[in-house]
Amino acid sequence: MSVQATLYTSTGCEYCGKIKQFLTQNGVAYEERDIIKEPAWLDELAKYGIFGVPALLLGEEWIIGYRPNKMKAALEQLQVAPAPAPEAPAAEAAPSEDEIFVRDADRDKLWDVIVIGAGPAGASAALYAARAGHAVLVIDKAPSTGSLAIAREVENYPGLQGVSGAELLRTMQNHARTQGAVFLQAAVLKARLTGAEKEIATGGGNYRARAVIIAAGARSRKGKVPGEQELEGRGVSYCAICDGAFTRGKEVVVYGDNAEVLEEVALLGNFAAKIRLLTPGEKLTGASPEELAKLPESVRLYPKHKIKEILATPQGGLEGVRVQTPQGEETWEAGALFLYMGGGAPGTGFLGDEVPVDAEGYMVVDESMSTPVEGVFAAGDVRKTLVKQAVMAAADGAMAAINADRYLRGRKKLTSQY
Repeated sequence: MSVQATLYTSTGCEYCGKIKQFLTQNGVAYEERDIIKEPAWLDELAKYGIFGVPALLLGEEWIIGYRPNKMKAALEQLQVAPAPAPEAPAAEAAPSEDEIFVRDADRDKLWDVIVIGAGPAGASAALYAARAGHAVLVIDKAPSTGSLAIAREVENYPGLQGVSGAELLRTMQNHARTQGAVFLQAAVLKARLTGAEKEIATGGGNYRARAVIIAAGARSRKGKVPGEQELEGRGVSYCAICDGAFTRGKEVVVYGDNAEVLEEVALLGNFAAKIRLLTPGEKLTGASPEELAKLPESVRLYPKHKIKEILATPQGGLEGVRVQTPQGEETWEAGALFLYMGGGAPGTGFLGDEVPVDAEGYMVVDESMSTPVEGVFAAGDVRKTLVKQAVMAAADGAMAAINADRYLRGRKKLTSQY
């Protein structure tokens, strides 16, 4: 059966390319309409209340954004069998969480290294420390709830494609386990980190170590802004390079909490008539005065402004936002809304006053992941970084372990031996 497909794209849109690849693999001929090369396609999409790309018209069904499962279902409805996944060499399945984690560990033993957190930073630290010949205990209260563990699919970890976050994480943890690291499922209640012998208190007892690596991650954002999911692609966007062209001549609201948003705002400044940049705190984290001074004249920054709700028109498009301002609640109209909110608070509450943290709870470390407390190191999302990615957390963990090895062996300088 012949299927008619029209794909609206934008130059530089990563997910547009993925949809083109999907259609080609499934033998679906399509017409591509690039909104940058031909702005008239913007008006065409607007007729359907669509203000974001990629937007795919497959048969008579609109699919907004990159939705592999929805595209497969649409092809099945059109009696087109989706192409089978490319054959790959059979690989041994990652072991289950129950096969990796134990519920009790040796409490009489003085461990060389205790790692708090079993995410990508903690698993990487455990691997490097174990391969250096150290006795390693990894403690995590909920191994299945971290940012990587709950990711449905990971496409940007080098060397791996099409794996779930849980599969990737279990593979990393099992690699460290095969090198001798012990993974314990337990909640860390508090820590005593001064002195040559550190002590970690859990619900099941206390554990001692000569060095501690804190990789407890960050608590994820609690939930989406009310109205966000319903209006995604219909006025709500997350990518200026993809959807900036839709904002031409409009008044736009951008909501972000760190300096990453500035590059997106600069791109939008090429199209939008007016940009209101809202941030919930007193300032954009990591943004310097010089960076703020370079913003387009069309941009105005609104500190201490929180979006409480995204409002829809009766037709299901974006109408505006309900904002909590220092003076009270207000309702603002918006031609488009771009969201760039960060991940959440670092999981360092159990530390008390044992290790210095900043006003937001992030650990204070140097470039080698050392904290001001001797024998204590930190890695991953417990330290403040502009970009939070699994591959970067894993690199942090490796550095922390290498530095812990230096400390345990009494060396003054870092030396990688493995």
